[in-house]
Amino acid sequence: MSIFNVDLDGVLVDWTDAIAELFGVDVALAREANRTHRISEVLGLSKTQMWDRVMTAGSDLWSNMKVHEDAWSVFMQARALLGDRVRILTAPIYHHDCYAGKARWVMDRLGNETSAITICRDKWLLAGPGRYLIDDNAEKCHDFESHPYAIAGGKSILVPRMGDAGRAGALDQFISAVRAAA
Repeated sequence: MSIFNVDLDGVLVDWTDAIAELFGVDVALAREANRTHRISEVLGLSKTQMWDRVMTAGSDLWSNMKVHEDAWSVFMQARALLGDRVRILTAPIYHHDCYAGKARWVMDRLGNETSAITICRDKWLLAGPGRYLIDDNAEKCHDFESHPYAIAGGKSILVPRMGDAGRAGALDQFISAVRAAA
């Protein structure tokens, strides 16, 4: 039985635009910086300073992030085919508002389906035969497939960030894998 774990920030929701709004910077500039993991530089802050500010923003930052309609549509198609075998797997920052906000985001969209979300920084812990990770983070995808302590057999699909080439193809690959598992 296959299980599909879909990342929240960057795949299903627009983390970059939320951060740009929080810090009052140009969205296009923030998106470009996020592609190369340099968003704190664009903000003129160290990574620690940026994350400290994010942690004090409250749970609304996380619960009000906008949906990436392309990925959400595919996610809902996948859930229609496989139900709760298609889940959200999200890596939080270590702050209670992040956990609460992400859980509220899911509950606002999927109702009281507690099986719909797993909050875990080490996504490779959920790897194994028939397990998939759909994520925008290449390192998380690599670890899911080959972390030394992961159960072998996990597969990942790297979804490029919004505006990057290959995003639509990766989402097509995701729904094709779901259809094959149905």
